[in-house]
Amino acid sequence: MKKSFLLISALFLATVTNSYSQYGLSKGQVNIDLGGSSWKGRFTDFPANASSCSLEFTYAYTGVIPCNIGNVANTPFYCLDLCTYIELGDSIRDTASTIPLAIYITNTYYPSHTGYAGELPDPKDEACAVQMAIWHFRNELVINSVTMYGGDIGGAAIRTRAHSIIDETIANYGSFILIKTLEIVYIGSDEIKIKTVDSTGNPIAVNNIALSISGEGTLSTNSVSTDITGYSPAVTVLTTHSDGDEITASAYMLIPGGVTYSGLNAIRQLLVLGRTTYGILTTSVPWGTLPG
Repeated sequence: MKKSFLLISALFLATVTNSYSQYGLSKGQVNIDLGGSSWKGRFTDFPANASSCSLEFTYAYTGVIPCNIGNVANTPFYCLDLCTYIELGDSIRDTASTIPLAIYITNTYYPSHTGYAGELPDPKDEACAVQMAIWHFRNELVINSVTMYGGDIGGAAIRTRAHSIIDETIANYGSFILIKTLEIVYIGSDEIKIKTVDSTGNPIAVNNIALSISGEGTLSTNSVSTDITGYSPAVTVLTTHSDGDEITASAYMLIPGGVTYSGLNAIRQLLVLGRTTYGILTTSVPWGTLPG
């Protein structure tokens, strides 16, 4: 089967594994200005036998996908998989999934960082190579089967660069983890604290963290702030509550690069955040399963 398209029709995305229960409230929308300056990438061709999708791709956009996340315009994402599409203007929301390989790539290469060894001079070429590396890990993309339009005509330099990114990722991703920047911490039979850290794990102060609990329980406060230690004052769970209650905390703070976002329609396509940015971050835990 052949997939021939301009990105104005569709982008191709993914499935994921590895649960990480932190997110669920940060929302955004894929930009509709195809060809604008925030679209860093190239259009590519590759045959059906070049990926696990078993589809022939013609003029497929391969690179950074800009989205509006909350009030942050042109936030860069990458596509996680070739086999599921997302359309221009689609709404997206962060999910509870992370992928170690994608976390490493999006926190190491363009656009998260620039000026590093081996980076291609044109951001469109580098972004294309980064996207190809992600597809290689997610869909077994055969890098040498990919050809490009524009920039590096034919794509020899981009293919070589993608191979380098793949090799570096295999060698290094195992030691790279995504830090839980917002966390609910159990401190007693009926008490919790909120913990906030930056993307490197260092404590930070965050104001106006909204708290809520589902079911029959109530909280001693619906809003807390953390101080320079990264911890809030203790919050008490009041009145009768059941094991099915869920405590939720939400704050405007750093969302680490590597977090996945899913479309809100029936097709569960996914994007991966290309660099750390600010937005509404949410974590929730079932009250009855907090560790004692």
